Parts: sequence; C-alpha cells; structure tokens
Amino acid sequence: MFPMKRHFIITALLAAAVVFWSGCQQTAVTSAKVYIQQQNYEKAIEQAELAIQSNPNDAEAHYVAGQAYGYVGEFRKMNEAFNTSLELSPKRETEITYYKNKYYADLFNLGADAIRNNELDTAKEKYELCIDMIPDNGAAYTNLALVHTLLEEDSIAIELYKKAIALDPEDLNIQVTLGMIYYREKMYDEAIATFEDVLTKAEPGSENYNKSIYHIAYSYDLMGDRDKAIETYFAALETNPEDKDLLFNLGRLYFLQERLDDSIEMFKKVIELDPEDFESQLNVGQALIEGKKYAEAIPFYEKAVELNPDTYTGWYNLAICYIQVGEREKGVNAFARAEELKPE
Repeated sequence: MFPMKRHFIITALLAAAVVFWSGCQQTAVTSAKVYIQQQNYEKAIEQAELAIQSNPNDAEAHYVAGQAYGYVGEFRKMNEAFNTSLELSPKRETEITYYKNKYYADLFNLGADAIRNNELDTAKEKYELCIDMIPDNGAAYTNLALVHTLLEEDSIAIELYKKAIALDPEDLNIQVTLGMIYYREKMYDEAIATFEDVLTKAEPGSENYNKSIYHIAYSYDLMGDRDKAIETYFAALETNPEDKDLLFNLGRLYFLQERLDDSIEMFKKVIELDPEDFESQLNVGQALIEGKKYAEAIPFYEKAVELNPDTYTGWYNLAICYIQVGEREKGVNAFARAEELKPE
C-alpha cells in the first residue's frame, strides 16, 4: 500500500507545479494588460514576452504583445505577434483586424504625405509596412510602385504594379500606368499586351481607352511596324476624329510610305484644327515638294516662316519653290535668309 501513497504524493506535487507555472503565466498576461491600460507599453511588452517564453502556444499572450508593439510603432513585431496569435486561435480575429486596419490607414496616409513632401525613402518604408500588415490590399502596392517610379526604379515598380493588378484586375488606371512604364522603357510588346487588355474592359472613348489605343499605335510605330501602326491610328481616330497627334502621326507614316496625297490630307486636317501648327505647315510643304507641286507648297511654307521666322528648313524650301515657279527675286531673298540661319 505504501508505494501507492508515494505515487499519489508525486502526482499531487506535479499538479501543483502545473498550477504554479500556469498561474505565473496568467499573471504575466494580466500584468501586460494592466500596463497597456496605464500606457506603459515597454513594461507591457516585457510581461507579454515573459508569458510567451513560459508558453509559446498562448494565443492571448501573443495578442497582448501585438497590442503593445502596435502602440509603440513596432509594426513588424506587431504583425508577427498578431499572426502567431491567429495561427494558434481565431478568438482575437476581430480585434486584430481592427488594429491592422487602423494602423494600415495611418501608415498609408503618412506615406501619401511623404510622397507630397518628396520624402521618398520615408514613403517607401510606410508602404512596405502596409503590405506586411495587409498583404492582400492592392492600394499599398500601387503607391509603393509610384515611389519606385519616382526613384527611377522602374523594374521594381513594374513588379509591384503587376501584384496590384493581380489583386484588383478591374482597376484600369493601374493597368494603363503599367503600360505607360513599359512604353517608356521601350518594352513595346509588353506595353501592347497590357493596353490591349485595357481595351477589352474600358468604355470606348473613355480616357483609359483612348490612352491605350494611342499607345498601342505609338508602340507599333516605334517598333517599325508601319502597317499595324496605321491600322491602329485609324482605330483610335474612330473614337476621337479630331485628335491632332493621331492625325499628325498618321500623316508622317504616310509620308514615310511615299503615300504623299494621303500624307497631305492628314496634315491639312491638323491645320484645319490648328492653323498655327508649324510642323504641319512645314510637312504639307515638304510633301508637295516631293510631288513637285511647288506653287501649291508656297503658301504653306510662307505660313511656316511666319509662325517661326528662324526656321532654316522653311526658308530654304520656300526659296526652292520661288525659284521653281519663276519668282527669282523672292527666291534669292529666301535663300539669303536661309544662309543666315544655316546650322553650323
């Protein structure tokens, strides 16, 4: 009978020990909560960490630690503590969501202020914390991408915009911005693919639609695919038939293809919309000279030199036209003016 009694005593002692350690742990968590109420956050962290050290699987201790870390601005540690708490138990999910949303909003706005003040490293830090806090919210990726764009780190910005699009594929503004970066970086295939995706979603004639189709045309143009560029310029003109840039570029491509009448037609449409467009006046004259229509070219060159009296090309070609139609004196005077402006 004696061994049984000894076993009972040992079991009782073990039970007492468990109660003792559990009580210490519970006391540390309670102390941490009291310190938070007293706004003594460093002490709260100390007590919460003691509780975690005693029992790493105590979800409440991790939650309280997260609270305290948040109050002192240690957001990475806060996230780590909150995430561990949720892994152990969903009990504090509502409170943790509240804190994360609150701090996310604060950091997001601080990042926006930093961008406005050109404090880009600060803005970068704030948005990285936002992403760490709520990784499935695309807004922080978008603003962090903007920061990297301003820092001239387009390769990083591209990856961030792609993440933002994956989270919100219906936000066409982000897609257009990504397409513009591809375009600026001369990644024309990627730009075209991005803009074409926008065209499938945007309302024809909307700002995003117009920007996309314009840059598809510009991309084909710069890639040297003139036929595709012309096709796309025409498609763009269907939604905005009075866009001077589209008409001008179409005229330029026609000129390069030696389709002089089509080129003249496009440049004249630009002039109808804007008689002060110097380059279009000059280009109509050039196309007419190519077709040996010197008399028709004269009024366009005369307007060009009126708009820009210091144009060497305008005066030189005007002189040629005057000579060709027999107005020698005017031709000599125009040549003299051209010689004064001749580039060295």
